[in-house]
Amino acid sequence: HYLKREKIREKLFRDAIPLLRFLSKHNIKIGVVSSYPTASLLAEVRNHGISTLLGFVRGDCHTKAGHIKDFLKRHKLRPEEVVVVGDMMFDIKEGKKCGVITAAYLGGVDSKSKLMPQKPDIVLSSLSALKRHVK
Repeated sequence: HYLKREKIREKLFRDAIPLLRFLSKHNIKIGVVSSYPTASLLAEVRNHGISTLLGFVRGDCHTKAGHIKDFLKRHKLRPEEVVVVGDMMFDIKEGKKCGVITAAYLGGVDSKSKLMPQKPDIVLSSLSALKRHVK
């Protein structure tokens, strides 16, 4: 989850694009699952010129576990090969349901005090900090 609700439209987190480029350069498959409306989400993706970096974009997702499982299946990945990055406690819960690695991003919607009880596997103060976990 790389987007944050800000007033009426979504905005990419500050360091999202450099992280997406880094992950893509390392041949890491990237997907976005968001509760934001699909049409608006796809427009933002196009406007930021990151369509080619994303292999999977799903909007209007009010439950995310099914979409995470779809991503695993589509890309023939095991749960331990996937990290779900979320800025809301719901994101971490949904990742845990799927058995994937979860990373709580502290620069988003929910506070650290809401995210930490979900026991994320990784805690990120910035999205670029995820680079340290890439093998």
